[in-house]
Amino acid sequence: MNEMSVLRAIAVFLCGFLSLRPGRAQIILPGNCPDMKAMDNFDASRYAGKWFEAEKYFFVFEFGGKCITADYTLRENGVVGVVNKQISILSGTQSEIRGSATQVSRSDEAKLSVSFPSLPINIEAPYWVLDTDYETYSVVWSCYEFGLFHTVNTWILTRERNPPVAVLEKAYSILDKNHISRAFLIRTNQKDCQESIK
Repeated sequence: MNEMSVLRAIAVFLCGFLSLRPGRAQIILPGNCPDMKAMDNFDASRYAGKWFEAEKYFFVFEFGGKCITADYTLRENGVVGVVNKQISILSGTQSEIRGSATQVSRSDEAKLSVSFPSLPINIEAPYWVLDTDYETYSVVWSCYEFGLFHTVNTWILTRERNPPVAVLEKAYSILDKNHISRAFLIRTNQKDCQESIK
């Protein structure tokens, strides 16, 4: 096995271990990633700015975090800068991770690839925006193949820390339209957030 295969095997083991813990479901499914349509006419400049994580599938790198935000900046070379922040529910300390995203298909389709060089496993992960109105909500989908099976992640991001129900319902309708299960969604704790994460 080469180094990348070993790292992928470790990632798969961690995902599998976490999937056995109640309330910590990592979505692991057999076969290849399903066909999924990202939105057309994606405007990265309108997408830029701060987003608050409203709901998600369990994601190991966000374990133990609350007040999770993502801030996107469009650089001159077309790369999107990414800064994710969260507060530890155990220590109350804020942490952040920086990365970048690039579009991987034709220029107007919302299929991006995100990488965070400081993570133990630095692989490029799909970041597909299924739909967004740029002003209230975004529905993001990611699928990564590990040979005989794949892992799926979904995020609902909003421009407000505590969005109204109507905004979440718009996001749910996108999930339903794309046959993405809502059963695995976990509400992100956005209460008692420090002023440093606005």
